[in-house]
Amino acid sequence: ELNPEGKKFDRVTRVGARGEAYDMDLILDINSEVYPVRVGEKLSLALASTLSTQNELDSGVYNPSQNTSLLDKYEYGMYGRVFNYEYQGGSGGASGQVVAVYISFGGLLMRLQGAQ
Repeated sequence: ELNPEGKKFDRVTRVGARGEAYDMDLILDINSEVYPVRVGEKLSLALASTLSTQNELDSGVYNPSQNTSLLDKYEYGMYGRVFNYEYQGGSGGASGQVVAVYISFGGLLMRLQGAQ
């Protein structure tokens, strides 16, 4: 689903999606001027703490001259920070508890929600 609450900004599309591999819900703002998305289109999402394909720590600064990176496998990449977690049901860390993770990408937002 695109822009479920209506289009708020000219260059931003809010995508609402449900995972196929995992039972999770996603709301994600995408710069639609750079990466246009259509209804029914499938997206692949990866969350990573480093761009290294060897899972090595990096400096936090993207270097395009690096040999290979996770970005080589994707058409669109975003850098951001987790700013909030919400837990619903069960006690902290309990199986079956629903967790929502909120991430900000310099003003573009994401919420990923599913059973822990």
